[in-house]
Amino acid sequence: MNRIVDERLRQITFYKRRKGLLKKAMELSLLCESQVFLVVLDSTAKKILLYNNMPSEQLLFNEVIKSYDSRNLYKNKDVTSSNNS
Repeated sequence: MNRIVDERLRQITFYKRRKGLLKKAMELSLLCESQVFLVVLDSTAKKILLYNNMPSEQLLFNEVIKSYDSRNLYKNKDVTSSNNS
């Protein structure tokens, strides 16, 4: 496997695979009654995709996000959050 050189094709692949990963996380949490936290960082578009299927564990989830924010990686970020509640 190699990095996709073409920027446009890389972004298309990223968004398609991100969508598939979110679907698998949702399926895993539902079918196996698992606790799932998913954080996907898009360094190019400065976006974060968040998924947490356990709202009762929101504090832990927020701590994970704060650890990324403390690195100032995403100062001007758009956050897309999905909660399966």
